[in-house]
Amino acid sequence: MRMRLKAAKRSESPTTLLEQLRRIHQQTAVTAEGKTLTGLTEITAAQKSPFAALELNLPTPSDLANPAL
Repeated sequence: MRMRLKAAKRSESPTTLLEQLRRIHQQTAVTAEGKTLTGLTEITAAQKSPFAALELNLPTPSDLANPAL
């Protein structure tokens, strides 16, 4: 991650960026009809920026349901 940030000419530390990204949360709600809805908190420009710098796609609720790790 450090190497990618340096290549993208970013001065933030990985720790700083991870703290910003930890603020992205997934919500799940069940309607009165029993339908399950999922969503993410709104991703701010500051949170989108590391994804662009690291050449990663923004997360979607379906990505969180099936983690890669």
